[in-house]
Amino acid sequence: MGENIINATFVSVWDGGIAIETECKINTNTREVFDIISVEADVDVFERQYVVIDGQEYDVVCVDESGKVGEREYWFR
Repeated sequence: MGENIINATFVSVWDGGIAIETECKINTNTREVFDIISVEADVDVFERQYVVIDGQEYDVVCVDESGKVGEREYWFR
């Protein structure tokens, strides 16, 4: 892995607090989250998603084809 690529945890929260954690990688220069491991789960209502880096939570957003993302946001496609 390059020096700007780190391993992290991707968390999606569903149905009143069910947190699903998976592995991911993050480019610390661009804040792109990628290689998110998919998990099948019987959940319906999405609440939020974030990444955990060194014990700290950071919100993450899904960007569309425009690629517009805030300067300090973590993101994925």
